[in-house]
Amino acid sequence: MNTRAQGPSDFRFTAFDFDTAKYDSMMDFWRLLEVNYEIFRYYVMFE
Repeated sequence: MNTRAQGPSDFRFTAFDFDTAKYDSMMDFWRLLEVNYEIFRYYVMFE
């Protein structure tokens, strides 16, 4: 019964950790997209 009661709190903690990691990776992904967009814009400009 004790371990069962501990489950949800552990899950919440790991879910929070996962969310922050996901947020960081999302920001890296958007930064990468932004850089690729800039490169593409310059490529079209000089075409």
